[in-house]
Amino acid sequence: MTAITIIASVIVAIFMGASIWFNVILLKRLLRVSDNMDDLLDSLTTYSNHLEQVYGMDTFYGDQTLGDLLEHSREVVDDVMSFNDTYGGRPGDRSEAETQTS
Repeated sequence: MTAITIIASVIVAIFMGASIWFNVILLKRLLRVSDNMDDLLDSLTTYSNHLEQVYGMDTFYGDQTLGDLLEHSREVVDDVMSFNDTYGGRPGDRSEAETQTS
């Protein structure tokens, strides 16, 4: 082997090692974003369920403002579910969230 071939092999090995390291770092970040998205979805679902319970109370039943707020919270939960399914969801996330809102 010539010196150029050895140098080229070392450079390729360095770049491949750097590429693998960079991909591992990105994967860890993506998984962390996915976990944060799951936490956000859980928080919004809990809020929506709580608002639904308040709306169902005799004191507030039929209040138009709370009804609109309840509908808006459902839309926000649906939007976050859609985002989570598209960009960060893992298999089974949607079915868990649907179970919580039902």
